[in-house]
Amino acid sequence: MLALLDPDRELAGEKYELIRLKLTKYFEWEGCTGVDELADEAINRVARAVERGKDIRDLQAYFFGVARLIHFESLRDAEKHRRAVAEASHVIAENVVPGTDEYEAAIECLERCLESLSAQGRDLITRYYQGDQIAKIRNRRDLAAALGLASNALRNRALRLRSKLEACVVQCLEQRDGLVDSATNIYGQ
Repeated sequence: MLALLDPDRELAGEKYELIRLKLTKYFEWEGCTGVDELADEAINRVARAVERGKDIRDLQAYFFGVARLIHFESLRDAEKHRRAVAEASHVIAENVVPGTDEYEAAIECLERCLESLSAQGRDLITRYYQGDQIAKIRNRRDLAAALGLASNALRNRALRLRSKLEACVVQCLEQRDGLVDSATNIYGQ
């Protein structure tokens, strides 16, 4: 693959690094997570295509065509994950009654998961959901301005953080239930 970039090995390496940088920027621009891994996957797929003898006329365009396909795949996978998390959180919300031990466990898991976020992420998600109706709208507008983001970009960040939190809470509750179930089995209670 490097030989296709440039016959001079040093120049080929520089072009490779430039393409990798452009790929990571592309994935960042698309709002993907794990941009380095996605860029590496694009490069690996192109390398495999070259290795199999695929005739590629414009290598750079081919890289970005592959990157676009990987982006669509990541969107599909993210949507599957979002649906699974939404379904699990809906089940939890239906089955957890305030004031019960389960409710307390859910709150404890939520607090633990909030602590696992970066300080910036924790601040964003808590500020994003503060207030009711008009106050919430004003808070979100002020938060977007403070972060220098468009309201759409802020909403996307908040949704990604919320999905991450929901998945963490579901996992925490599943682990907790697993511990409770195994303790019950051990002690026969």
